[in-house]
Amino acid sequence: MNAAVGITASGRITGTFVSATGAAPIPFAQVALSSGSILAYASTDAAGRFELAAIPVGGFSVEGFDPLTGRRGRVISTLLSEGQTIDVTILEAPRGTVRGIVVNADGVTAMPASRVSLTSASFIATTLQATALSDGSFRFDGIPAGTFSLEAIDPV
Repeated sequence: MNAAVGITASGRITGTFVSATGAAPIPFAQVALSSGSILAYASTDAAGRFELAAIPVGGFSVEGFDPLTGRRGRVISTLLSEGQTIDVTILEAPRGTVRGIVVNADGVTAMPASRVSLTSASFIATTLQATALSDGSFRFDGIPAGTFSLEAIDPV
């Protein structure tokens, strides 16, 4: 019995995972590639470099994760032909602080003890909750750059 065997065109992905400023490589981080139903994993070396071989031709995304800081980055690209090598740079997603004051409908009176929820629409799904302080203030640190929504609920 004869069977036809097809070999999928593939290439190689190399790259560097760097800090949000682009100035420092991130050593010993985890890297995950997804391309259709294919998943591939690697770790960065001391210079923040990684390599993934035998990746099928087509679109792919590569995500880096720094286990020391919990920060992530992602890059999306496409392998176009058999044997192609693409070198990518994964830039850590920048983070910031969201702070504010919960006020009553009058726009003036602070609402202490209000439950405040933040949901980020970044590729890094983030949902956090806090309780407003006695002056109605709240603060969330380490929020990924991008759009987000806030909701406050009066405890009374």
